[in-house]
Amino acid sequence: MTTFTARTGKHENLRTQVARVLRQSGFFVAPYGQEHVLPESVREKLRECQRDLTALYLRFQPDLIVIRQARCWLAEIKSRTSTSGNLSYELDSKSVADRLWAIGIPVFVVFPGGRTTWTHLIAFKARFEQPSAEWGGSHTPFGLLDDHESRLLPLERFIAQELLDEEPSA
Repeated sequence: MTTFTARTGKHENLRTQVARVLRQSGFFVAPYGQEHVLPESVREKLRECQRDLTALYLRFQPDLIVIRQARCWLAEIKSRTSTSGNLSYELDSKSVADRLWAIGIPVFVVFPGGRTTWTHLIAFKARFEQPSAEWGGSHTPFGLLDDHESRLLPLERFIAQELLDEEPSA
């Protein structure tokens, strides 16, 4: 089994790209999430806790803090996609993000290619509930996104329409 750190290269590249686009649009962006807050020894121990609610909350925190004009959002970055081209999202990540949304903390997610949506809008066309070591990553249940129902937008358009409340430029 690979360590958390060994699995994060692709993720870190996408996180850096997304942060750059947000900064170019006038946002303050800071790293967040377990890889920036918790030492690797803690991250690996949290995996052993499996269904413990506190551990899930700590493991599945969003990756970025995004701030502009006294407004704050959290952003999830999902860099992995299957060889089939399907987008997947861990059910535990969705659960944590939905709970944050329920208390008024907005969370959006950016997938490979800059496809972006609010986490509470994610709809699945299939769910895989039984964890398997073959899945890689966090070894947790996940769903395959229904791209249309999840209202995915290009990152720049999402920023303009959802975060800045303006029409995107051509």
